Amino acid sequence: KIQKHNENKSHSSSTDTNRTISIRGVAALSPPLSYLNNFFKCLEDPYDSQENQRGYIALCVAENKLVIDLLGERLMQHGTAITAFSDSSVYSYGSFLGLPVAREAIAYFLAKNFLASHDAVMTPEEALESISPNHIAIGAGAASLINHLFYILGDKGDCCL
Repeated sequence: KIQKHNENKSHSSSTDTNRTISIRGVAALSPPLSYLNNFFKCLEDPYDSQENQRGYIALCVAENKLVIDLLGERLMQHGTAITAFSDSSVYSYGSFLGLPVAREAIAYFLAKNFLASHDAVMTPEEALESISPNHIAIGAGAASLINHLFYILGDKGDCCL
């Protein structure tokens, strides 16, 4: 239940509602931009001149993929963290939930450390069956994640203590 402060009346009163998500949260579920669904198609099926010539090219994103190979060569020289930059997807925009490899690593860590019995050995495959990386989101700090959470859950005039 959401405790709601009634702003339309001159006196203070509260009413309970049975909604599980706020009006802003419902609005957030619909695409804010007319081209967003097509952009997601581009992310799911990206064009590649060698491997996927029938894929999509996202023209709505200012992203320069022409220098990925040059950038990769430069970043992989002398002491650069090769493992961090070995996948070219880290050089460009990706999922809004975070890098898939990072989300898989977090899912594995959570399953191994919190779901497996103390002395059990859990393979990455078993871990990813227990916790799906699709249920993991990575944000740029706790403040932004908390801000997004409360924006989705609360309406104008709602209070949280």
